[in-house]
Amino acid sequence: FNESVMALCEQLARRVVFVFDEFDEPFARLDGRVFLNLRALRDRYGADLCFVTATEKALTEARSDAEAAEFSELFAPCTHFLKMLSPHDGRQVALELAQRNAAVLNDEEIEFILSQSGGHPGLLLATTNVLLRVVGGMPPEMRRHAPTLTRQLLDSDGAVRAECNRLWHQLSETDRSLLLYLLTAPETSMPLDHVRQRLIEYGILSETPTPALFGALFEAFARRQLRARLPAQSGVYVDVDSGEVWVDGRKV
Repeated sequence: FNESVMALCEQLARRVVFVFDEFDEPFARLDGRVFLNLRALRDRYGADLCFVTATEKALTEARSDAEAAEFSELFAPCTHFLKMLSPHDGRQVALELAQRNAAVLNDEEIEFILSQSGGHPGLLLATTNVLLRVVGGMPPEMRRHAPTLTRQLLDSDGAVRAECNRLWHQLSETDRSLLLYLLTAPETSMPLDHVRQRLIEYGILSETPTPALFGALFEAFARRQLRARLPAQSGVYVDVDSGEVWVDGRKV
């Protein structure tokens, strides 16, 4: 491996870029000497050798041993958070998805997709697909009801649940607790400003005077997580994310 890198950098005089995609699990499992070696190569060739990592969590949160820390240090000044899509980009994605399905979305339907997904790519895709199924074959005079009918289907849609679950479990317990606090006391000042700022950087919270979750679907998911933590109440409760049914606080 080292000889190959040396040949590329020295003999071919090319800049070498390594892209480590979906790197969370490999980063956690690789022997520490691998990272010391990568760091040594970077120190030797400088800007001629570049590493790009794509992870769900910051490298420093995933591993803290000395060998990995030498490698993680390289990324400290150049870490970028992939936030949600902008309204313009989200609109373009929705229109392209509709075009692929030989369908046309009107402005109201696109605004519905953006408000529900909040620009999250996976949720945007799932919402658009459900909406396209609803409008497919729908008589023109009924088309105005498409967003309402779609909303009734989204909470139980498998792709929506999977995306929300994945996003929820990427957050730390402190992050989750702060989000649940926000849902119970939206008008009060939020504690833990550094956590709030991190969630804004992630795109989970919008950067407004009154922080809000990025999209209606994830907010509804978080509210169900909140309800699951509350003391048992009488009546019937269906957890659409897990498929569990509770009667008077007892899972049946």
